[in-house]
Amino acid sequence: MSESTHKAIINTLDKKDLIDSVIKKHSRFMDDYSSEFTMLTEKITSLEKRINTAKDNKESVIQRKEILREKRQQLYHQAETMLADMYSLENGNLLDNKLMHFINDNIADLKRAKDVAQEKAVAILINERLANMPQKEDVQKDVVHIRALIDEGLGSSIEYRSIEGSDRGFDHEHAGLTKELSEISPRHSWLDRRIQSHKEALTYWEQQSNMTTDQKGASS
Repeated sequence: MSESTHKAIINTLDKKDLIDSVIKKHSRFMDDYSSEFTMLTEKITSLEKRINTAKDNKESVIQRKEILREKRQQLYHQAETMLADMYSLENGNLLDNKLMHFINDNIADLKRAKDVAQEKAVAILINERLANMPQKEDVQKDVVHIRALIDEGLGSSIEYRSIEGSDRGFDHEHAGLTKELSEISPRHSWLDRRIQSHKEALTYWEQQSNMTTDQKGASS
């Protein structure tokens, strides 16, 4: 073996060792970054899902509150209308005018009630006054209907109060999750870029390693 050939083999070996070292370095970085990237990807996916859920829950609460508000007003209005219609029936002459006005005023108080406790108290008062209505079958049929409307209207108010403010809770949750997402997203993006960079470098140096191996074979 000539001296020049010997030097070429040594240089080739030195170059291959260097390239292998570079390949190991890029592989190590890729492993480390990929592990963290996978963890953050899972966390981001979870956060995005929870953010969407919080948004959907808020919209659902807002829609439900609107439905309950309208339903309550409609039910009390129907009770009011039914009470007024009782005058136009043949039973009108059986009804106590003063009692009817009291009940009508009470239903108006229901519509203006500021809280559920006040509304419940007015509903009890209406039921007590409805108990004084004539026992005639047609009248009692309307009384039962009016009571049902008021009970359902009160139920709407109770449900409304039970969910009132929860939309703000979902707002707070949404804001907290969005903040957390914004804090980890830059790191996630940076890791993605670094992984791609090391992947490209790894591909390049593996090609160089193969070329060096071929040169070694040709030299020998």
